[in-house]
Amino acid sequence: MLQLCFALLMPCWAGYAVANRLLTIDTRPGARWLRLGVGAILGLGAASIGYYLWMVAIGPAGRWYCAVDLGAWAALIVAARRPRAVVHSAACSPRASRALQVAAAAVAVSAIAAIVLAGRSEPDGFSDAWEIWNLRARQIYNLGDDWRAAFASATQHPDYPLLVPTTNARLWTYAGSEIGASPRLVQAVFLGAIAAILTGALSQVRDTSAALLAVVLLLGNVRLLMLVVWQYADVALAGCVTAAIVLHALSHVDGSTNAATFCLAGAMAGLACWTKNEGWLALAAIGFAELARFGHRRQTWRRIAALAMGAALPVAVALAFKHSIPAGNDLAAGQNVHDTLAKLFDPARLTTILGAAFQQGWVALKAMGIAVLAGGLLLGRHSNSSTQRGAIVAATTMLGVIAAGYCGVYMITPHDLTWHLRTSMDRLILHLYPAAIWIFCLLVRSPQELLARDEPRSAASAPLRKAA
Repeated sequence: MLQLCFALLMPCWAGYAVANRLLTIDTRPGARWLRLGVGAILGLGAASIGYYLWMVAIGPAGRWYCAVDLGAWAALIVAARRPRAVVHSAACSPRASRALQVAAAAVAVSAIAAIVLAGRSEPDGFSDAWEIWNLRARQIYNLGDDWRAAFASATQHPDYPLLVPTTNARLWTYAGSEIGASPRLVQAVFLGAIAAILTGALSQVRDTSAALLAVVLLLGNVRLLMLVVWQYADVALAGCVTAAIVLHALSHVDGSTNAATFCLAGAMAGLACWTKNEGWLALAAIGFAELARFGHRRQTWRRIAALAMGAALPVAVALAFKHSIPAGNDLAAGQNVHDTLAKLFDPARLTTILGAAFQQGWVALKAMGIAVLAGGLLLGRHSNSSTQRGAIVAATTMLGVIAAGYCGVYMITPHDLTWHLRTSMDRLILHLYPAAIWIFCLLVRSPQELLARDEPRSAASAPLRKAA
């Protein structure tokens, strides 16, 4: 178990050190949570790529791999050290902070308890975990020199990227055996990273109460917690997409031209490609959002170059992996131009997709969807600055491009449309749910601002009550 903890901790620590070195957007306490969340995703993604490259270049991973891997992470942690920054704490209303701290802590404890208890009844995950993610991890770990047999054309979805399977196989390599809890632990780390990113980013841009509200909305989503229990790769993909959207949006808040920030955003989008096939839409979305916001100025192309630099390694590894396997993507199989165009312009298919989006949206969000609507009505609209409006536009553009891409895939899918929607739409909605929380918390007033608005009224009415 100690080896497993080291295997998980070291890349997260090194990723945090790199993010701590590169992200210079803010020095307030909330920024530390942002760097921690981004660092965890960056570290685990890099560890996954390193494990895969070791298998391709050298062979099955063993003790020598563990020794080299630990040494590389330790060296990176030392090399990326930076002096402690001066911390500037933002004021927060005690009433708003205390109430939401209790609520966020209660929701977090409940989420952990739910994952642990539900995990006992489904220790091996569910459906896709058996047939794809954990199965592929076991094959990579157990087949030795024949690990490529895991991607034979007879297997289900052999072209699916390998961030999650290689992460699990790497943990088992350190532990020396298959540990059933490790896939669930990996997904829980990604969920924690999403919570940390939202907390840190909103603490910087808004205030602590907005950050705590985001945590409540995120961890209160039961369907999202079940994806952790089921050990699907969708939570990891949601983490990569959220990190890419938030990092890109934060550059609009302070007008940052720091290439390192855009490299990290590009790296998150690239890791999305290495997580699931849907991640390619995130990569396209971040480039489109940059072009749509700033036009074709020279500075825009510099930022796009920085995004491409960050995405280069994971995208190259994902493309090399797809080129190396004998089978193609199931969505492209049997397609021809005539049938594809006929499906694409069929209004009945679009109506079916939109109807399923509402239906599956209720399945995915339920009480949290109601809470978001009620919260928006209660809190009211926030008067955003021009820079915050830029962040909202950028994040919304990315979400729109990804959602449009999902819709386009459904329009041309060779599978039965009703079956395809029923078995995947709710998970696609949850890919975008954390980023939607980010946009929501930027659009509405925070609980702290709501209380601050009411305090002057209370102070003004106090003399009248006293006189009466």
